[in-house]
Amino acid sequence: MKMEIVSQIDAQKAVADKVLKALFPIDPYAIVAGGAPRDWYMGNAAKDVDVFFNVGRRPYWVIKKQLEEVGISNFIEKTGEGIPENYKANPHLRCVFDVVVDGVQVQIMAMECQTFQVVEMFPFSICQVWYKNGNIGADPTFRHTVETKSILMNQNEVYGAENKYAERLKTKFPEPEWKWMLPAEWHEAKALWVMQNKGRTI
Repeated sequence: MKMEIVSQIDAQKAVADKVLKALFPIDPYAIVAGGAPRDWYMGNAAKDVDVFFNVGRRPYWVIKKQLEEVGISNFIEKTGEGIPENYKANPHLRCVFDVVVDGVQVQIMAMECQTFQVVEMFPFSICQVWYKNGNIGADPTFRHTVETKSILMNQNEVYGAENKYAERLKTKFPEPEWKWMLPAEWHEAKALWVMQNKGRTI
C-alpha cells in the first residue's frame, strides 16, 4: 500500500475517532459505518466519513444544541427533502449534519434507532462494516463478500428494489469482477464455497 494512501487513511481514522469521542456524551454507542470502514478495510482512502448516533425522538433544536455543546459546530443541517437521495430510504434517519473536520468531509447521521441496527439495514453486504475504538468490525457476511467478491443484495422494509445508491456501488464494484446476487443465489453460492473449502468460514 502506498504511503500516501496510508497517511490519508490514518488522517480519516483520526477524524473519526475525534468525532466519536465528541459524540460519546450524547450516544456512547455512536459508530462510523458503511463506505469509510469498507474502504479502509480494503486499503483505500474514503470519499467521506458517515457517523451514526442515536437521538431517539428529541426535537431538532435539542439535537443541534447537544452537538454544539460537545464542540461540533459550523455544520449544515439537512432534513426532509434536503437529505441526500441515497439516505432517504431509511425511515429511522432524522436528519444529517454535514461538517468538515480537519479537512475531512463528515456526515453525522441522527438516527431514531440503535446505531448497530443501521449496519444490518444496509442493503448491500459490501457495506455491512463499522469502525469504533480504533478497530474495524465486520460480520462474516461482509468478510465472505470481500473474500469471494460476491455481493449480497438485500431488499427489506428499509431499502426496496429501486435504490440509486446501487448504481454508484456497481460502478465502484463492477461486474464481472464482482458478482451481484439476490439472497437465494448468494446463500447457495456461499454454501457451495464452504463445502469446497472444507467447511472453512471467514
